Amino acid sequence: MEGEQAIIPLPCKYRAEGCFETVLFNSKFGHEERCSFRIIYQCPIDPVCGQINGYKNMCIHLKNHHTNVFNFVDFVEERESFCIGVFKESENIVHAFHIKQWGLFFLQKVCVGDLTGLFMQVIRAATNQLDFNYSLEVCDHNETRKEYFKGCVLPMEKPTEEIMNTGKYLLLSDLILKTINTESPIMIVVRIWKNV
Repeated sequence: MEGEQAIIPLPCKYRAEGCFETVLFNSKFGHEERCSFRIIYQCPIDPVCGQINGYKNMCIHLKNHHTNVFNFVDFVEERESFCIGVFKESENIVHAFHIKQWGLFFLQKVCVGDLTGLFMQVIRAATNQLDFNYSLEVCDHNETRKEYFKGCVLPMEKPTEEIMNTGKYLLLSDLILKTINTESPIMIVVRIWKNV
């Protein structure tokens, strides 16, 4: 009987949150311990917001309360990349992208001292997914100043301080920051793809 249990596929106990993976009995506990649908996240869009949700409810929260900084993408081909350009004002650089079969991606802004950086984080749609890469291109509204960065999308569980220490982000130059601080919009081109 024990041998038969090992080969029976079972649903993840976080199915109601959105995890549709089936795992063998022997690996069910391990999967559920690291399932991205189990983890609770604080809304990264607005610190004042204070909402704390799992993956599924975070998507609903963003759609209902942060529509001005939220894009929903129904489908991206497996070997394609997602690309979007967004105009941003100085106070609102953060943005969220829900790519249905990949996960919930966040363009984050971080400030440490005089330094300001941009980076991407993800809440994955499935725990067995490959890693994602991204690129950011930031330019002023005249496209006279451009900055570019390419790197790995970091998991949402990684603390911001740790990210700043690794240097895995786009450090914005004084010229771009001056443009942002004069209330001129900047253009941010975001590209996300699977690391295959």
